[in-house]
Amino acid sequence: MRILAITNLFPSPMRPQWATFNRHQIRALAAEQEVTVIAPIAWTDERAARHAGAPGLPPDRRLVWEGIQVEYPHYRFVPRAFRGLQGRFYRWSIQKAFRHAVTSFRPDVVYATWAYPDGWAAVDLAHRAGLPVVLKVHGSDILLLDQHPNRRRGTVEAIRHADQVVAVSQDLANKLMELGVDPNRVHLVYNGVDADVFKPGPAEDCRKRLGLAGEKSLLLFVGNLLPVKGIDVLIEACAILKNKSFEFELHVVGKGTLRPELERRVRQLGLDDCVKFRGVIPNEQLPDWYRAATLLVLPSRSEGVANVLLEAAACGTPFVASDVGGVREIVHLGDGLLVTPNDPAQLAEVIGAALSRLPRQQRLEPFKGRSHADAARELVGVFNEAIHDYASPRVGTNPDSKSTWRQLARRGLAFLLPRKLLMVRGSQSIRSICLTFDDGPHPDHTPRLLDFLSHEGISATFFVVGREAEKHPELVRRMAAEGHAVGSHSYSHPKRAELSRLQMAQEVSRGKAVLENILGSKSLLYRPPQGKVTAPDLLWMWRAGLTVVLWNVDPRDYASTSADTVRDWFRGRTLQPGDVVLFHDTHPHALAVLPDLIRSARGRGLSFTTVREWIK
Repeated sequence: MRILAITNLFPSPMRPQWATFNRHQIRALAAEQEVTVIAPIAWTDERAARHAGAPGLPPDRRLVWEGIQVEYPHYRFVPRAFRGLQGRFYRWSIQKAFRHAVTSFRPDVVYATWAYPDGWAAVDLAHRAGLPVVLKVHGSDILLLDQHPNRRRGTVEAIRHADQVVAVSQDLANKLMELGVDPNRVHLVYNGVDADVFKPGPAEDCRKRLGLAGEKSLLLFVGNLLPVKGIDVLIEACAILKNKSFEFELHVVGKGTLRPELERRVRQLGLDDCVKFRGVIPNEQLPDWYRAATLLVLPSRSEGVANVLLEAAACGTPFVASDVGGVREIVHLGDGLLVTPNDPAQLAEVIGAALSRLPRQQRLEPFKGRSHADAARELVGVFNEAIHDYASPRVGTNPDSKSTWRQLARRGLAFLLPRKLLMVRGSQSIRSICLTFDDGPHPDHTPRLLDFLSHEGISATFFVVGREAEKHPELVRRMAAEGHAVGSHSYSHPKRAELSRLQMAQEVSRGKAVLENILGSKSLLYRPPQGKVTAPDLLWMWRAGLTVVLWNVDPRDYASTSADTVRDWFRGRTLQPGDVVLFHDTHPHALAVLPDLIRSARGRGLSFTTVREWIK
């Protein structure tokens, strides 16, 4: 399996210790599968790193990192502004690298490891390229949406449109379903830990290696110095502990925007002698810090499943953590105590009680959790499910086609070409869908369908067969008069395999001429019968100025024996922005299922438009 990972959570020469938990996971995947990574770097971070003397990147911005091919595009955006457009900035920043990966690496699946903007951009680009997307959420990208309303819409779009979504805790999985993700597409995959690296050991030896000799209790915090991590609450708790005459040192490992403010507060509280800021620690040194610590403290305000707790548990280090997110789900893996977030007094009380009862030596019991390899195997199962489901008829152009290569080529063309030449689906950034109807006009079904669409105020797109249009020109004129887009569906709806290239060209030209004669205007929309078209056909059609329109949602109403069959088909699927839905106005089933379909789509904020409007 070839996996294209898109994530900002990956180390680079400028930030070699960044997001080690995600690096370990991707490395575990790469041990069994083919993996390449697109890891954009924010231009602001890159500029700051260069000013700090960090090494740069080669001209092509590509490196092999621990055996994995990685490309580091510039992530260009406007700082502190247009936060609701970050997904579009991100997509624009990585689209060149994405196209290169699609053509050179030929991935089977795209794997995004943050909801927004990473996941949003990955879903849009991958689906346009005809590739399935698995999106992994970690915690803050979902749990803090109320604090970031400008990102909410893009986040919800990403998780709803991804083919499969992976959560690292049951709590997070529940939040995904509350946000409207189909429960059948939500998978719980707990993170793993490298138990060969994070394992118990003598605390005194570790303290000596780190220069921490002494008898004081050693408290440890590991994480980004951001408000969500609650380090300010821990510092207030330390002041309470000091007033109660506890002898301890708190070592703060990590960096972040809060550090200057936290250092000022430490000075104000007179904690300079017992609170030490260590900055970023190389990953290979972290096990010694865990083993040297008497107690790890994680007072977060929000978490998915904190990897530092898994690492501490693997090293046999007791911990105190806030009872938030999925922390309760893993507390049994180690010697852990839970506290209410944002309560310095309770945190100090529980830390004090833990310090009073803990022995001086570290626990040497083996870790009861799982490895990165365990998690990677479960992820591969999710990838396989995404690939299998995405290859189903509803995501192709022709469900009866047996040519996988032809479908892949068609999807690739749809990604590379502008929609004015070839349209399979619309943009997901526009919250609308297209209803399209083939094979008419029909003297009985089409008028009733037009009556219904008029009543609902919906414009659709009709692809008419020239021979039928000649029989019922008044229906074609009515379609256009009522605001619907009208395109050609050939003259007689032949099978492509039975015609020569010249005969196919004649079919297209004749159907187009019939339509233009009826409407008195040019007809530039064309849908091939059965969706089958060859590369020479496309070139000829494009030279003729035609837009070739296919579809990505096919309930097979033409092959159904009843409307209930079509209705059941839609019950298992949710229409998404940009979908092009294929119906046939030569059958009654479309009209029977449309009321429920329209009600459901409108209830989710979707509108209806025409192919012509999307092309504009």
